[in-house]
Amino acid sequence: MILENGTFTLYQERESPIEFSARTVSFYEADSTAELDDMSFRQISEDGSTSIEGSADHGQLDTENEIMVLSGSVQLISNRDSMQIIADGHITFNTRTQEVEAEGKVSVQKEDISFNSSHFYGNLLSESYSFTALEEGRIII
Repeated sequence: MILENGTFTLYQERESPIEFSARTVSFYEADSTAELDDMSFRQISEDGSTSIEGSADHGQLDTENEIMVLSGSVQLISNRDSMQIIADGHITFNTRTQEVEAEGKVSVQKEDISFNSSHFYGNLLSESYSFTALEEGRIII
């Protein structure tokens, strides 16, 4: 099934639902996936606030395993811990475990942390982060 200028909600087993909007959404029921172009999303907390939001040129969604692979010009914002990840490349986001992995030209900003890297890994629940090849930035501990 293909939706143009579509909006849909992914209900998750142990997490808050995620609302998606995209210029084009292609659903593949047989393998529980969806392809999205020119997309945005937001995860709604129990109190109705937006906990996580983002956008990408292209997205692949595995609805069974609750994993998003976002590519192109990508932005992911965690409002609960004031973190912004911007990548010109791709971000893999496991919505169940809240793990994020970004590759390409990656910029991360969070309070007193601001850096550019080619690879970033973070767990938004535990607030643990790692990166390789720090190219520019500052970390104040």
